[in-house]
Amino acid sequence: MNYITEAKAFKAACDSITKRGAKLDADIQHAAMSAAYAVEQHGNVGYVNMLYLALSAGTRKAAMTEWLLQFGGVVANTEKGKTEMPFKYDRDKAVDLAGGAATPWYDCKPDLEPDMVFDVVAALKHIIKKAQGKNFNTLHLTKVENLCAELAHSAEEGVGGA
Repeated sequence: MNYITEAKAFKAACDSITKRGAKLDADIQHAAMSAAYAVEQHGNVGYVNMLYLALSAGTRKAAMTEWLLQFGGVVANTEKGKTEMPFKYDRDKAVDLAGGAATPWYDCKPDLEPDMVFDVVAALKHIIKKAQGKNFNTLHLTKVENLCAELAHSAEEGVGGA
């Protein structure tokens, strides 16, 4: 991997991310509104599910889920097949296109501020450091160290993320 080492190039990369991110947010909002419209017109949740499944791993799916549940006239599918069809039509829910237009998907379910995110790996490392040299069962401390290593490895792979 070639790392960006020059400040000017790094700023250009960040500016590009900001510009492309805003365009992607707008494209997703347009698709979400279109999917909600299909639900309103025909009870068709196909577009809702297609959109949700198209979201990348880096997309705030919790925000989209909240938006769809609030404005899209759908409910979460809790039955078999929910992986392929995460949402179902809800006859008792009205689609709220005006509300959905006034509240973009990315304004739903805000991310936590960095200082509000609990870093379990750092906490376990701190506990291990405090426990070292104390009168603890070495086997138990080793198990905690192994768990900490597993959690760190899982976090690096994106498993069990926030």
